[in-house]
Amino acid sequence: MAWDFETDPEFQTKLDWIEDFMREEVEAASHLGMAAYGPEGRERFIKPLQTKVKEARQILRDYAPTNDLFPAYHLPRQREAARERFADDLKAIEGAWKARRKAEAEAEPVV
Repeated sequence: MAWDFETDPEFQTKLDWIEDFMREEVEAASHLGMAAYGPEGRERFIKPLQTKVKEARQILRDYAPTNDLFPAYHLPRQREAARERFADDLKAIEGAWKARRKAEAEAEPVV
């Protein structure tokens, strides 16, 4: 069965970081055995790993995955959201532009 799934590039970098962290940091510490779990080992090996995980959680806390066909940063989606957000301003600008064009057309001499 084919896997029909694609991860957002932004989120993939985070997944890659997790994979590297587990392989290079956690698995390496697990080879230390009980030395890593004593009072000294906890301060020297476990606490720095906990700090890295806390920092990663802070970075990921605002990430919201999407099940849509396109990712959240897809430009047409962002453009549509901006149009909805600034609809009143866009209407005012469009009205001013039309009024200016009308005034320019009326002021132009006919040759």
